[in-house]
Amino acid sequence: MEQKTYYLDTGNDRVYFNVIGCETVCRDTTSRVSEDKLITFLQTAKELGLKAGSL
Repeated sequence: MEQKTYYLDTGNDRVYFNVIGCETVCRDTTSRVSEDKLITFLQTAKELGLKAGSL
């Protein structure tokens, strides 16, 4: 199964999101957030001045 990793840099911390299939894992918590919704969230964060992207 393909795994993709995204990050969000808040200035004080860097948060990593691992997308595995249809699940998103962040700090040992799994959610059913789709990759499309995660990307929309990261794009919004970038518009607000935070650093975000994929590895």
